Amino acid sequence: MNLILFEPEELEPDMTITLKAGDIRAVHLKKILKAETGTSFEAGILNGMQGKASITDISEKIISLRFSAEAEPVGLHPLTLLLGLSRPPTVKKVLKEATALGIERFVLCGTENGERSYIQSSALKDEKIREVLIEGVQQAVCTQLPEVRVEHSLRCAIESLQPEADKAVLIALDNYQATISLSEFWKIENNKASRVTLAIGSERGWTDKERQRLRDAGFTLCSLGARVLRTETASIAGASVCLSGMGLI
Repeated sequence: MNLILFEPEELEPDMTITLKAGDIRAVHLKKILKAETGTSFEAGILNGMQGKASITDISEKIISLRFSAEAEPVGLHPLTLLLGLSRPPTVKKVLKEATALGIERFVLCGTENGERSYIQSSALKDEKIREVLIEGVQQAVCTQLPEVRVEHSLRCAIESLQPEADKAVLIALDNYQATISLSEFWKIENNKASRVTLAIGSERGWTDKERQRLRDAGFTLCSLGARVLRTETASIAGASVCLSGMGLI
């Protein structure tokens, strides 16, 4: 944890917070940071202010803290990652690492090549997803959580994004029918995009039908080169190239 986060409701009006001994954050403070009374560390309120917290009292049962707000939350980047559902551990990796990059929104969807059972995985429950997102923002020393939506199909995912499609640059990664590399695409776009949607297929990629659906919706098929990459690798590499192309990293 590079930043320890607290829920807004944990913060008392006098800016104090109390953690019970079994709380994972209390365990981290005691065992990893070797904290004691007076110890100060990076802290933040979820979707709120960032600052420092200092320990005012520590015992076997509780840790008492005082939070001091120092800065407004760091904003998220206007990038939506449309991700075909893959194995739950893969989805978890993508959510965590892409959240650390500052991606604003994830739209997870079932695909024709993806296992139908993925959409019913317990890993997609709201509380499980939230845990992973929190890990990502704590790594990045930020407090803002991205939005996550789950759709049953690529068609539903595209339709859910339709209201803002005219304002976004639409890109789909594809190894087989891409017409341009992602890096070449951004040389042409040249920092002109204010919002981007990047679509990445599940572990076996897109079907021909899905590629056509993406084209019909206005997506440009781009490649990350000749190598076939894992979904988690393609997701982070593709998102990084897009954020760089937008002039954001």
